[in-house]
Amino acid sequence: MKSYAEKRSATGGPKLKKAIVWSLRKFGKHLALLQVLEEDPARNLRHPTFHPRAELPEYLSEQELHRLLEYAAHNLNVRDFIILSLFSTTGLRPNEIATCRRSDLLPKQGILSVHVKGGWTKETPVSETMSALLMRYLATRHDKCNALFVNKRGRSISVDWLQRMVKTTGKKVGLTLTCNHLRHTFATYAAERSGKVITKALMGHQHLATTEVYTHLSPHYFKSCMMLHPYRKATKKGAFHEHR
Repeated sequence: MKSYAEKRSATGGPKLKKAIVWSLRKFGKHLALLQVLEEDPARNLRHPTFHPRAELPEYLSEQELHRLLEYAAHNLNVRDFIILSLFSTTGLRPNEIATCRRSDLLPKQGILSVHVKGGWTKETPVSETMSALLMRYLATRHDKCNALFVNKRGRSISVDWLQRMVKTTGKKVGLTLTCNHLRHTFATYAAERSGKVITKALMGHQHLATTEVYTHLSPHYFKSCMMLHPYRKATKKGAFHEHR
């Protein structure tokens, strides 16, 4: 089984190997359950270990984010502008925004109660400006739907629609954009300003190792690393110029 898994995933990456191992383990348990085989042949297979920094998430620069929100403020309707702003300032996932209800917004407390991955509720802080925008948008609504955001038919928006809207808006400002880019953008700058522990809570991560990826994405992190480079000390002493 192990050699078969290695052979099948030889032309792919760790994700392909993980999928193959998962399938073989399920199939092995099934064969053992039906007693086709005495033992599960895949019982010793292990999923490949992913290093938390194996694939660094992409994020927008401050200039790109400003360009996106500036365009949205002047060219999109209030609903779409608020959604893009929520992605950028809270780091919410698409399904979390799509499933938000009117009753989840507590404007006086500056909180949006969000049902997050894992089946629990997270109190997400929102600014006074964002609360005011949300209340302004809700005041224009005449439907009876309890969803925080609705489509033209007065029904809850879908995750697919969210992803299309973000992608389309990104194209209009010259960006290849996804919902994850906006979430990662928030996480990167939150980690830079507030540290990984607070960012973990804001992002709704279960493990600190997931959040630590973003602390290593910060431009300031790389800048501080370069300050330790021996070249910097050498240039201060004039060593670099002496050996040119």
